[in-house]
Amino acid sequence: MKKIEIKKIGPASMFKSSLYMSALPLAIIAFIGLIITIIGAALQNEILLTIGLPYLGFPIVMLFVSGFINMLMAFIYNFFSRKFGGLELEIAEKNEEE
Repeated sequence: MKKIEIKKIGPASMFKSSLYMSALPLAIIAFIGLIITIIGAALQNEILLTIGLPYLGFPIVMLFVSGFINMLMAFIYNFFSRKFGGLELEIAEKNEEE
C-alpha cells in the first residue's frame, strides 16, 4: 500500500467538480418545475404557476451557490492543511492480471 497526503485542493477545480456533481439533480428539479409551470399555464391555475416558477430559477442559483461554498471549503482546507497536515490516503496498485 502506498500512502499519499493531499496538501492542496485547487479552488477552481473544486468549483468545477461541484458543478458537475450538482448538474443532474438540479436539472431534474428544473424539469419538474417546467412541467408544473406548463400545467399551471394550460389550466390557468395561479397556484401551480406560483409553485412551478421558483423551481425553474432555484437550480440555477443553487448551482452557483454550492459551487462557491465548495470553493470556500477548498480555501479553508488549504489554510488548515498547511498548519496541521493534509488528508492521508492509502492507495493500493491494482494488478492487470486479476
